[in-house]
Amino acid sequence: MTSLHLLARSSGPSFRLTFNCPMPSRLGHFLVQRLGRVLGELAHRAKLAHVVLVGLIAIGGCDAIGSDIRPPNQPESGPGGSDYRHASILTQRIGAGIDEYWIFFPDDPRPESAPVVVFLHGWTALDPLTYGGWIEHIVLKGHIAVYPRYQLNIFSTPAEMEAAAAGAISAAWQHIQVNGRVLPQSQSVVWIGHSLGGTFASILAARSFELGLPPPAAIMMVQPGASSLISADNRSRLPVGSRVLFVVGEDDSVVGRAGVDALLPWVSHIPSGQVELVTMRTDRRPTPQLVADHTSPLSVVDGFPPTSVAAGGTVTSHGRRPGEGAGTFAPSSLDYFGYWKLTDGLLDFVFRNENLEYTFGDTEQQRFMGIMSNGEPVQPMVVERPLGSE
Repeated sequence: MTSLHLLARSSGPSFRLTFNCPMPSRLGHFLVQRLGRVLGELAHRAKLAHVVLVGLIAIGGCDAIGSDIRPPNQPESGPGGSDYRHASILTQRIGAGIDEYWIFFPDDPRPESAPVVVFLHGWTALDPLTYGGWIEHIVLKGHIAVYPRYQLNIFSTPAEMEAAAAGAISAAWQHIQVNGRVLPQSQSVVWIGHSLGGTFASILAARSFELGLPPPAAIMMVQPGASSLISADNRSRLPVGSRVLFVVGEDDSVVGRAGVDALLPWVSHIPSGQVELVTMRTDRRPTPQLVADHTSPLSVVDGFPPTSVAAGGTVTSHGRRPGEGAGTFAPSSLDYFGYWKLTDGLLDFVFRNENLEYTFGDTEQQRFMGIMSNGEPVQPMVVERPLGSE
């Protein structure tokens, strides 16, 4: 049985509509894409500007069989773990419409300065709710996160989105320097993007100097999509010193590897030891199943970002701890040992010169995906290298 879930939020709490229908999971994903576009257009035409569609997710498949095996919990320490440096997050929401952006600062204790991560969302994921768990994790580990909206609705063109993202990121950097509650560490910036955001991350990171930002120390592109945006016209070269991490999903039937293949020419000049491709694998043995599809990086959690923060406002929220207030689409071990671990390893190396083995090198620490309740390991990642120049 496949469940189709529509996630939305307004000025109040997020809400969910669930439709159960027997269909193969791949068909469910196809309908997700089509229904999402229809609903987005209807919302736009009805002028429901206060309602943002943040995700339509197909879960499971007709061949799913429940088991008593449980997936791993979040580790207590290390990359991907719950050993957070901070207990709360200060959220600022600035601007309106396509130019809106969010800034998340670590708090309690509040540091004088912190490294900056630019996080670019996938198509129609206009609200950071879609990646709430991931962003929360990044910030509680001690980083400032910038989340530009950059897309007004489904009719926004690639040129409009790129211009809006560039403007919002530049404005956010200036805001943090002048009005930020925590000052930015200005030596470098790390860029993270999912789907459409993965491709935009590469395009915009290459424009860092133009945008007034420090050079990109690393770019993490998760399931990059919209490969048609990659052309000779916008192929600015990334700095040779950047690290580039591609992540794809074994069962991603939406973009597959097309975006990675289109982006490889961008990194051909970067030394091979600084470029890797990681494939997240599906494991259907535990319940819930761990399916490495296009929606697997999403992580919706209750209470973050806070719905009470209005445009121009600032709200402090206490960080969620493991097992506390997780929503329906709570983070899974694909996050803890996958997306979040890779993120932490990359950030730790760039900003603290440690834990590179959790993100690069085809090491056991990088490939490891945790141990299930029956004592067996989850299917490990597959690492492909080298991909850059020799």
